[in-house]
Amino acid sequence: MTRRGPGRGLRRFLVGERGITMPELIIAMAVTSIMATAFVGIMISVQDNVIGQEERTRNNDQARLAIMQLDREIRSGNILYDPSTETDPFYSLRVYTQANAPTRDPAFQCVQWKIQDRKLLRRWWPAGAPTSASGWGTVAEGVVNVQEGVPAFALDPEAAKGSRTLDVTLMVSTKFDTGEAKTVRIQTSLTGRNTTYEFNEGACTPAPD
Repeated sequence: MTRRGPGRGLRRFLVGERGITMPELIIAMAVTSIMATAFVGIMISVQDNVIGQEERTRNNDQARLAIMQLDREIRSGNILYDPSTETDPFYSLRVYTQANAPTRDPAFQCVQWKIQDRKLLRRWWPAGAPTSASGWGTVAEGVVNVQEGVPAFALDPEAAKGSRTLDVTLMVSTKFDTGEAKTVRIQTSLTGRNTTYEFNEGACTPAPD
């Protein structure tokens, strides 16, 4: 009796169960690796863009809030002291102001700003009483005018403006030390009160230590 081998259908089944060869596996792994690398690259790019946008938003908010506070104090300023004569020329500013006078005690105050350690700082004291000055409070962080060599405060030299207009430039960057920051430059001109009253120029002189 002659023994017959497996039929064609069985042979096809056995061939289909043999799996994939090593070259096929290597090619599949290479293709998968390329796709994964491309996907990760796209995700990193998207994340960097999101972080960059958040950075720019924070920078803009920092500068906007600082300018708003300066504007409020300077527009009600009775005396604007020349920033070029301050201890830190062009990086410090003094104003004798009556901003928010109904709610302040005293109503008229000396207010000083300065840029130090990448911060815009503020303090105040009653006229003629520098020893009663408040402590420095932080208005904005990441202010890098000093590092950039850009003057922050300067009186407009135009004679017609009568030393009542202050040019303000703030350079704000929250990641300056890492080298990844996008510095925001905010420039504006703020004008003090056009007052006809006589105020003592020494009201806020000398400044506290």
